[in-house]
Amino acid sequence: MYIFVKIKKHNFMHKFLSFTTIITTIIILSYPTISNSNTSGSVGAKTGSPSDGASCTQCHYSATENGAIITSNIPADGYIPGELYTINVDITQTGISKFGFEITSEESNFGSEKKGTFIVTNSIETKLVNNNNSITHTTAGTTGANSTKNWSFDWQAPGFASSTGGVTFYAALIGANGDGGNSGDTYHTATLSIDESSTSSTNNLTKKEKISFNANTKEIEVIDNQGILVYNMQGKIILESNKRITKLDHLNPGNYIIKSTEERLKIILN
Repeated sequence: MYIFVKIKKHNFMHKFLSFTTIITTIIILSYPTISNSNTSGSVGAKTGSPSDGASCTQCHYSATENGAIITSNIPADGYIPGELYTINVDITQTGISKFGFEITSEESNFGSEKKGTFIVTNSIETKLVNNNNSITHTTAGTTGANSTKNWSFDWQAPGFASSTGGVTFYAALIGANGDGGNSGDTYHTATLSIDESSTSSTNNLTKKEKISFNANTKEIEVIDNQGILVYNMQGKIILESNKRITKLDHLNPGNYIIKSTEERLKIILN
């Protein structure tokens, strides 16, 4: 009888411990995601734009402030289709040294489709996200100084064929208190609306003729023989050339940015 009872007790304890382990695992897996999980960048589509809808407040239970701004070198009379511009996102919050962001661009009319192409120019601090329709911070790009943080990148305006018209940039930003939790962080938003320039495309095409790309031969020709740099879409330099004609047939298919002293051109290798 004694042996029988002992075996039953052992089986009961074994089952109890197994049950406890399962419950503990479920609790751990179900625990809310902390803000550190997004230190490496937004999961994407969290800008609060008409197309994205959601914002980063879904992960950060935060107060709100208005310490963010979007600026660019786009002329006051609007962007020229196909041209490459520099976009800056800045945030300021007193006493904060950790920041994060995500930005996207959409047509300003009711359709709210994604428009333009984001190009990483600082792969240490920024990266593409949301099917390359947005840019966000990396882990190394969260640290600010003197309660401020700036991120910079390029944006290629939609081409002539798209007939886009006005474009609006939407940015969602976080000033993090650094306590490792998902509460107590502060949410900032910023927008920038720009129109399409009414300038005739003829003048712009004359300027672009300094760099020409032959999609059939996969060659870049620089008419004034100035050097070029070839970037991939992550902002990494993959080729540098001082030749008048540079072959690109050894590169993998995809999108690339060609930069010379004065010109920038996006190309597609098939």
